[in-house]
Amino acid sequence: MTIKDIAKLSGVSVSTVSRVLNNRPDVSEVCRSRVNAVIQSSNYIPNNSARDLVKIRSDAIGLVVRGVSNSFYTDIIRSIEKSIDAAGYTMVMRHIASCDDEIKCGAEMEREKRLRGIVFLGGCHDYTKERIKLLNVPFVCCSYTNRYGNLDDDEYSSVSIADEDEAYKAVNELYRNGHRRIAALISRPDDWSISQLRYRGYRRALEEHGLPFDESLVVSAGSFNIKDAYAAMKEQLNRNPDFTAVFAIADDMAIGAMKRPSGRGANGCPRTAR
Repeated sequence: MTIKDIAKLSGVSVSTVSRVLNNRPDVSEVCRSRVNAVIQSSNYIPNNSARDLVKIRSDAIGLVVRGVSNSFYTDIIRSIEKSIDAAGYTMVMRHIASCDDEIKCGAEMEREKRLRGIVFLGGCHDYTKERIKLLNVPFVCCSYTNRYGNLDDDEYSSVSIADEDEAYKAVNELYRNGHRRIAALISRPDDWSISQLRYRGYRRALEEHGLPFDESLVVSAGSFNIKDAYAAMKEQLNRNPDFTAVFAIADDMAIGAMKRPSGRGANGCPRTAR
């Protein structure tokens, strides 16, 4: 996608698109909205300047971390930085929210910092061939795989955790300890990252043990952080306390779930596994 393509799709001149990209005031709001709509729908990322195209790449490796409050990543980030330093490169890190687009963020970093490569930590599982065309450097998916995307195995590299299998083991352990009404604390139903894989492990364990699936026991916190997990579990206890254990898909969420909601005694809190 080039600036000429943007102009053609927007029905304006190339110079108008250029003025929009540079936030010039001499563009009508109608034209500006039309151009921005095309840019957004096409995932177009402009270079900062034409000279960027001929600059030699830096010695920087980008690290895009999805989920700014996830303490699980602390040691992983340190290890990645140590390995990058040992190889003679510099790490450039950017945190993004769970709902942000890590591919677009990585593409922006690539152009701004002239990166040699990118590591994505904690991203989604549905990359497509069209999406990765935004990237012009090698990339590695760290802590997850492209389970739901359409990439061929030779189109990306990954270092991942067996999320579904480990979630299955956690729920199986709760079953072995006598629990039959097991709630699941997830981030969002539409979160195509580790949340879905661990949720699949939860469902598989229930099915293999012949336990009926109860949708009312699936608790969505909206994020992976402690505060939201606490609020979601408190609401669940008020709405439907008919469960004896909780499978939380992340450590911080388990901490939030284990915090005692006001008005409930210590014996009123279900056991939590993660």
